[in-house]
Amino acid sequence: MGVKLSSILEREELNPATLAGKTLCVDAFNTMYQMLSSIRGQDGELLKDTKGRVTSHLAGLFWRNLKLLKQDIKLIYVFDGKAPALKEETQNQRRKKREEAYEKWQEEKEAGNMEMAAKYAKISTFLTDQMIEDAKVLLRAMGIVCIQAPSEGEAQASFMAKKHDFYCCSQDYDAVIFGAPVLVRNLSASSMYGIKVQPEIIYQKKVLEALDISADDLINLAILCGTDFNPKGINGLGAKKSLALVKQYKSLEEIFENTQYQWTFEVDHTVIFDFFKNPPVTDNYKLNSESFNKEKIMEVLCDDYDFSRDRIESSLNKFEKEKVTTLSKWFG
Repeated sequence: MGVKLSSILEREELNPATLAGKTLCVDAFNTMYQMLSSIRGQDGELLKDTKGRVTSHLAGLFWRNLKLLKQDIKLIYVFDGKAPALKEETQNQRRKKREEAYEKWQEEKEAGNMEMAAKYAKISTFLTDQMIEDAKVLLRAMGIVCIQAPSEGEAQASFMAKKHDFYCCSQDYDAVIFGAPVLVRNLSASSMYGIKVQPEIIYQKKVLEALDISADDLINLAILCGTDFNPKGINGLGAKKSLALVKQYKSLEEIFENTQYQWTFEVDHTVIFDFFKNPPVTDNYKLNSESFNKEKIMEVLCDDYDFSRDRIESSLNKFEKEKVTTLSKWFG
């Protein structure tokens, strides 16, 4: 879900070719959910191997990342750790929504309504521990660094982006609130829900300048509109009204003391602010990658998960001919 600021955030259309030589910290869970939602059959069924194991995420990670690597875009996948207690309500809501969507998916499929079935199937998406581990094995075989965050992946990715002058890559806007200098969206998505989407880039500095607010104000603005830690936000407030309030008053306390808008959530808003301002992250990580390993990739996809050997080998051979630079020594 993420923060609800899309209507007021300054953004620019992005030509992916301009990312050559850049390093992207990718929100792994966000990206994998996107792939599991979009890479499905007409009836909504995920791609599976002969043993019935899901392979949609592996297909997405392989072909989409191969395309990015070929353009000399360096990738670091950051995986979520333990979800913060603050997120429990949101997780429960998402779980319930997925369960309800799964039931409707089966009903529509049974009735032969494949268009509706596919729609509900996308909403029923979930990640398993096995999917996550398989993804890490494949990514490392592709020479892509995998980082384990202690908590929110976007918080860790934002921390690393600030520290190393990297870009963040996610569909959600949370990275900007966590302080990422640059956020890339829609990089791997050609369409969403049947609508063509354009890759875009968001610079936090330009956002703050355009809105004429500080980074702390941006956190408060997000809290008013709603985050994963206070779903739906303050009743009656959207992005534009929230912006006006943040610019008029010095703090959330002043807003709640001097307006009709009230805080109704169990967790105090200062706790949420502190989480965005100082999230749990780690600087204990290594940025050196394993070498791009064609044989290991073939083993994972073809030997373990029944992908077409001819198709994978053909893609890898084409990649080796077209890649811009050697991928085994990104960080020296």
